[in-house]
Amino acid sequence: MNVTVKRPLGLLILLFWSYFFTSLARRAIQNVYSVIPMEFKGTRENTHLGSIITVQTLGYTVTKLIGGILMDHLNPLQIFTYSLISVSGSLFLLSISSHRIVWSLAYGLTGLTLGSSWPAISKILRISVAPQELATWWGLISSSSNLAGCVGSWISIAVASFSKIFFGDLAWRAPFMFVGVCCTFSALLLTTYQSLLTISMPNKIVSKTIPTKDLNLSEPSPTEISKPDQLSSKYLNSGSKHKRYDVDCYGLMSTLKMSKISSPTSEQECHKAKINQSSNGQGKNPISNQRGYVTVQFVKVNIINQISKLFHTLSPRQRLLLVSSASVHMCSTFLRYAIGDWIGIMLLSNKYGYSKNTAYSVASSYEFGGIVGSVLIGVVADLKIFSRISSWPSRRIPLIIIQMLIASSALIYFSRIANHNPSLTILIFISLVLGITVIGTTALCGVLAVELAPPNFSGTAHALSALTANFGSILAGYPFALLAENINWSGAFLVAGIVSGVSVIPLSCF
Repeated sequence: MNVTVKRPLGLLILLFWSYFFTSLARRAIQNVYSVIPMEFKGTRENTHLGSIITVQTLGYTVTKLIGGILMDHLNPLQIFTYSLISVSGSLFLLSISSHRIVWSLAYGLTGLTLGSSWPAISKILRISVAPQELATWWGLISSSSNLAGCVGSWISIAVASFSKIFFGDLAWRAPFMFVGVCCTFSALLLTTYQSLLTISMPNKIVSKTIPTKDLNLSEPSPTEISKPDQLSSKYLNSGSKHKRYDVDCYGLMSTLKMSKISSPTSEQECHKAKINQSSNGQGKNPISNQRGYVTVQFVKVNIINQISKLFHTLSPRQRLLLVSSASVHMCSTFLRYAIGDWIGIMLLSNKYGYSKNTAYSVASSYEFGGIVGSVLIGVVADLKIFSRISSWPSRRIPLIIIQMLIASSALIYFSRIANHNPSLTILIFISLVLGITVIGTTALCGVLAVELAPPNFSGTAHALSALTANFGSILAGYPFALLAENINWSGAFLVAGIVSGVSVIPLSCF
């Protein structure tokens, strides 16, 4: 028997496009900083930039945690649209002022508005993409962030250069307005898409037939973005060949299986277990109506209670695995932003005085490596060969460990040779390896957190993992710049490489 699996390609393309511009918005100041005249920067520009980035990351962390938990109760597509519209206003505020305090407030507001963007996307992917393709699409969508990092500086320079005709010395403000307009346009596209299509909950997603034996039915079912009328006609004529099954039911079966508890084997037993779980406080899904279509309702959510329910749902082994994965997620995210934000500045401030072209080339190769890493590791992680590795509780774990160890070794080596005037080819190769491994690790840690929990708690699990990850991005801002100022950039990156290598020890114990 075959199961028809459909992919909402239109939605996935819009998510890639929109997340690209949200990533440009998140790195707006970093991308523009090289073209801002010195009189607007002031002295100690590195620590000032670090403090502004840290303020943004704090705002990003707060809303990413809260937004991730609320995403289990709200319409994620609408939340992402609101995030795009809000960040446009923050970027406009950045474009009309150059005062450091105003920039800190505006950039902090940017972080607050963008914090819910990736939790919304992760929730959409969780309910819209087949489980055996989750890591692939996760990597593809997240690679748009690396694409933004790869071309962001060049886009800012091009826009600023063109805008000199109209703005003169204030042309450096034009990239803020450009990104803001693009975010608004992306929000309009998503709004149009949402007005045409209704999010529904059946188990049929786009036009590739996959044998049932290749489908892991212990994993939760995907959902579909489609028109209600089409869905009704399909299910009236589908018969038993395309029998619909309960997403929450199979999510519960998945959880019980991973917890090594006897799981229900029939649909009737599964529904009984689901009713028992509801009587213990889980309750029904507050955003679904009786026909299965998602509707937005005002839901009172107790965040502490939601987290408590998640930990009661997980087995002790799963809890330890989530904590260990979150620690690696924190270190990989720290490396992601420490390298992405500071590697160019490290080369420019080096005693050998690397040129701006060299610094931009190395930074761009790092982000290009992130694109390759996000896509490649997503495809590799979904291969059947890793599902046969029985010694690990999740097929993602060995890939996470291998990548993190390679990233740690490469960063330590980079910190040692940067002071010995290596060739540009060596610098680009090392930064490419760092991009592939660091950002690939970050993507897989997010996938692992989502897969550990059943569908109705996946947003909460991802939010907790993302909370620790964003603590790492906070450390990559002002604290890392302060460390480099007190020792040197090579020493700071050396410490980062050693700590990141040690972080995989708890995860390797599984």
